[in-house]
Amino acid sequence: MGEIDPAGVRRLSPLIVLVAREERLDGTGGAVATWVREVQAHHPATAKLLALVNGEGAASTKVLRIVSIAISAIAEALSRFTSWHKGRWERALWLRGFWYVLLLMREIRGAEVLYIHNRPRYAVFARRLGYRGRIILHMHNDPVSYFSGLRIPPAAVADRYVFCSEYARNRAVQQCGVPESRTSVILNGVEGEVPQELSQMGPKLLFVGRLQPLKGPDIAIEVVSLLRERGVPATLTVVGGTEPGLRSERTSFYECLEARVSELNSRHGSGTVSLVGPLPLSKVFDEMRRHPILIAPSRVEEAFGMVLAEAMSCGSVPVAPSRGGIPEVLAIAGYTAANSEADSANLADAVLRVAVTSDDRRREAASRVINRLSWKRIRAEYRALLESLEGRGG
Repeated sequence: MGEIDPAGVRRLSPLIVLVAREERLDGTGGAVATWVREVQAHHPATAKLLALVNGEGAASTKVLRIVSIAISAIAEALSRFTSWHKGRWERALWLRGFWYVLLLMREIRGAEVLYIHNRPRYAVFARRLGYRGRIILHMHNDPVSYFSGLRIPPAAVADRYVFCSEYARNRAVQQCGVPESRTSVILNGVEGEVPQELSQMGPKLLFVGRLQPLKGPDIAIEVVSLLRERGVPATLTVVGGTEPGLRSERTSFYECLEARVSELNSRHGSGTVSLVGPLPLSKVFDEMRRHPILIAPSRVEEAFGMVLAEAMSCGSVPVAPSRGGIPEVLAIAGYTAANSEADSANLADAVLRVAVTSDDRRREAASRVINRLSWKRIRAEYRALLESLEGRGG
């Protein structure tokens, strides 16, 4: 496994990177796509990146592209006559990713190492379809729900498990039975420099994330409503779509958000809450620099909380519940979570508490986040992981 070149440096075994069907590697994807682009896309050990939308915006194989177009058309047609939206039909028609893995098996089968992001089910499919190499599974989300429903024990899914936080690793070890000796932690990263000019502190809130109930955009809107009722001139900008990355569809939940936003803007003035839709990452960073407070009222056990790290690196102060890996990420900057519940009343109180944070404190927090989570450091930790696996043969 791996060879020593003439200079005495170990050559890392080539690996194939497989991302979830929903991920986009063309610059319009989410946190996982960013990690792959920043850490693996140009790494010398990466032989190939497999995706439905790769860095050039195309499918990794011609057959995959053709099948994707057909499934998309069928899903669009079915959505017109049923209560399911197009994205839900697509997930069903892909058989939870089975066809996706099957169509890529020609690329996967001969690989020495298969590095799968966030989809343990893909590892199961690959084994059943004949893959015999080593599998590294990298979980960017809470592993418990992803491992549930598999027909094999989680400990048998992969040869090595990588997690985005200690929280996620502990969950996999304690609740899923993954052997700790076969686990590693590599955090997500951020880019940029410590901001010198900061937005003026005040109740100017920002929400960034998918417009789905689990992320709590409706809670963020209710926080603004409560603050307005208390006489606080709070505003909220909501960035994101109903799907990962720049994709978005009209769903019943989104329509409810629109109705509530319209009601608040009629009562308190236009611009009280703005739904701006999904934005490219560079534009998201611009919004983070313009807004002194980021609110992230997640209803789920977040494994990391990438948006929190990015916002803190831009000088924004986070307001988030003590759930999942959120306290771990906030601790990097020296911040603490609001409480264990993502209810609007407690988060409104938290907004008022952080609204007095000094500029010096915000710069200090940004510096700590950038120093710990710089992509240069994350890339070094990734290489160290691969080298350690070569050293022990897997």
